[in-house]
Amino acid sequence: GSFYVETLGDNYVLAVPSLDARINQKELALRQLKIFLGQQLGLQAQSLDLATITDFLRVVPLKGALAELRDQLAPYGTLRNISLRLLENDIAVEANLDQVTVGAWKGAPALNNVSGYVKASKLSGFVQLDAQDFAMAFPKLFHEPMQFDTAKGTIFWQVDEEDIRVGSYKLLSLDGAYGNALGEFQLSIPRKVEDEDDLGRISV
Repeated sequence: GSFYVETLGDNYVLAVPSLDARINQKELALRQLKIFLGQQLGLQAQSLDLATITDFLRVVPLKGALAELRDQLAPYGTLRNISLRLLENDIAVEANLDQVTVGAWKGAPALNNVSGYVKASKLSGFVQLDAQDFAMAFPKLFHEPMQFDTAKGTIFWQVDEEDIRVGSYKLLSLDGAYGNALGEFQLSIPRKVEDEDDLGRISV
């Protein structure tokens, strides 16, 4: 497809209205793609189908932690209004979520059918939920996922040297088979489990 280059301060922006790629019969379509080069490195895109991205990455020879991350998260759903910025020793991601599902990763919960807004870095982030038929699973703590008809509120996560913390900002509204719930929670999961009986701490 066509592309054009524009300047934005000290940066160059490569704008591609439409880009289609194919590897081993796997197609990847990107729309309204902008790549930022210069002091600011990053990209923006109108939308991404995560299942297509996952299928596309399965034919890419990823190794080690990247392959493990791809296989365990196995995301699907749609990201919209995506912004990705590469920072010094970090990364910043923002996007709207449309029925997104991701697997559990190193103590962080698996999430099913998430709609809302996400902002994240390598070690922290939050999701503003406005979801229907939502589920959250902590496989290291509970055998079954927690299922809800609706979920509204903000869930955050933060990773430090010792723990992975997951919790809610202010009040989280949940409605499902458990009944209606309005409250806060904090969950702390040790990154290294020395005692199998101590898999984490939760407060509500």
